[in-house]
Amino acid sequence: MSKKILSFNFDLLINDNTIFIFPKSFYFIPIRKINLNFSNSSKKLTRSTLLLREMIMNNHSVDLVSYPNYLHSKGHIIRLQNLTNEQISIFEEIKKNKIY
Repeated sequence: MSKKILSFNFDLLINDNTIFIFPKSFYFIPIRKINLNFSNSSKKLTRSTLLLREMIMNNHSVDLVSYPNYLHSKGHIIRLQNLTNEQISIFEEIKKNKIY
């Protein structure tokens, strides 16, 4: 498995069903959004989702391990780095309250 590392700023939108990651890029063609779905959530109004399987918290980063809906053998790791303590606490709340 090849490792692909991208670095960019992002905006997050977290709701009851999904974590949306909107990368901010400086290119003419924007990078597409990343849509991570919780396993127990409704998928009725969402497209091109990844199933969130695990959240790994470190001092200033969060690793989101996901799998595409059609393939369960190859996972993706999305690492959110340089987060503040307040941002880390938001992900800790998600981990405590959500089933994924």
